[in-house]
Amino acid sequence: MEGSTPGAPGRVQIRYGKSPDLSDAVETEWRAVVEEDDYTRQFQLAGLEPGTTYYFESISSDPTGHVVHLPVAGSFK
Repeated sequence: MEGSTPGAPGRVQIRYGKSPDLSDAVETEWRAVVEEDDYTRQFQLAGLEPGTTYYFESISSDPTGHVVHLPVAGSFK
């Protein structure tokens, strides 16, 4: 996704779970993204099971949380 959009201050949250529809999703706290960190954020996910496919979506918003953008979804194992 590098270069896909210019960076901007805001917030990001990750939802992840074993179900493709994320009906069992765990949500992280909202975290700020700022210019000093290149508008990026890392999350440490705990309690994952080895060899298991997890589905996720990354949700972002403006700094106030009023404008929520469409999620970016994917999966990992």
